[in-house]
Parts: sequence; C-alpha cells; structure tokens
Amino acid sequence: MELWERVVAAVVAVLFVAYLSWRYRPAVLAARPGVLAAVLHARDRARGAKDTAGRATALLEAAELSARAGHVTSAIGYCLRAARVAPTSVEPVLALRRLLERRAPEDLERLLWRRLGSSPLGGDTDPVARVALEGLVALYAGRLKDRDRAAALGQLLTRV
Repeated sequence: MELWERVVAAVVAVLFVAYLSWRYRPAVLAARPGVLAAVLHARDRARGAKDTAGRATALLEAAELSARAGHVTSAIGYCLRAARVAPTSVEPVLALRRLLERRAPEDLERLLWRRLGSSPLGGDTDPVARVALEGLVALYAGRLKDRDRAAALGQLLTRV
C-alpha cells in the first residue's frame, strides 16, 4: 500500500470517528448518574403514590428529568402515563405539547384529537379539551400549515 493510500485511509477513519462522536454526543453527555437516579426516584414515588394527583405529578417530574437528559422517548412515555392516570389534568397535555411540537407535529396532532374526542364540549368545557383545542390551533397555524383548520378550530375555541 502506498503512502498516500494510507494517509487517505487514516483521514477517512478520523472523519468517521469524529462523525460518530458528534452523532452520539447527546447520549454520552446525558449519561450522568445523578439524572438517572432522580428519574428512578420520581418513578418510584409514582408507584408508591396514594392518590392519582401525586402519581401524575411524580410521572411528570420523571418526564421533565428524562427530557432534560435527552431521553425524549422516555419523557413522552411518562407524559402519556401521567395523562392516563389523571385524565382531567391539563399538565400532561401541556408537557406533551412541549415535547412533540417541534419533533413530531403529526403525532401530537393525533394525540390532541384523541384527547379532544374523549373530553366533553359544551357549556362547562373540560379544561383538557380547551388545551387540546389551543394546541391544534397552534399546530395548524404553525408547523402543519393548514389555515382553514386553524380558523375553524379557532372559532370553535372562542365559543366553548
């Protein structure tokens, strides 16, 4: 093998290692033992909670810690569990909106439509339905770019 071939191979190897280091940087930086311990503690608190509000609060805390550590999928899972535990609470829906609005707006759209479908609309509208409507209006006005749906849901939002 010629000298120039070895140099090219070495440069390619260095570039490959640099790419891998950059690509997996969030996982390496987020692997702090204190964060993992805090998430596990919040999860254990959720398991041991006596009421649904305490369980939902602990799950949302675990979601926030997971999101800060870069584990967005786990954070979404904790938020969904919190929403299942406390279906009348607004906080899980807001947390899901924060997590999914930029990363997966189509998934957020589906989740918000499900929440809206399971919440009563009428004179005393469920606050969860209101937050879901606000999220859908923001999605259609922003990331999903559907002015007609945003306008229609905006009108519905003013009437409920």
